[in-house]
Amino acid sequence: MGLRGPAPEPTALKIIRGNPGKRTLNKLEPNRQALSASQIIHRAPKHLNEDANAWWRYYARVYADSRIVTEVDLTMLSQLAAATAEKLEFERKLAETGPLYKSPTTGYVQISPLYSLVSTARNREYRLLREFGASPSSRTAVQAVDAAGKTDDPWERL
Repeated sequence: MGLRGPAPEPTALKIIRGNPGKRTLNKLEPNRQALSASQIIHRAPKHLNEDANAWWRYYARVYADSRIVTEVDLTMLSQLAAATAEKLEFERKLAETGPLYKSPTTGYVQISPLYSLVSTARNREYRLLREFGASPSSRTAVQAVDAAGKTDDPWERL
């Protein structure tokens, strides 16, 4: 089961809003340094296949420009690259075989099991992309950091 309730607000946002809930602020919130595209590309996991490795390089270039990938995000980035490659592989196989097939045991026409695999892979990729702010609505929850590990937010210094 997923997390309950709304996602927690970043401490910097609470400070800007004047801490409306009057709860204690997290003074120990991690502040990590963003990685460059070359740093991300050179840390590609060995277990990724050729397609996933190509997606790793693509996402490294895209997200390095946004300055949101830190050392601790590399595991999720490898999952995203693998999920994208897997989704495309399942979509290719589904396009080859078609969404329906004739059951060898009953002779009835049924929906291909690949259809379910494609749907699951799409959802997995979408959830991971949301974590990196790939959709307009999720982008508001992502905060970029500069080379020194500081955010672009002038209010952060409070």
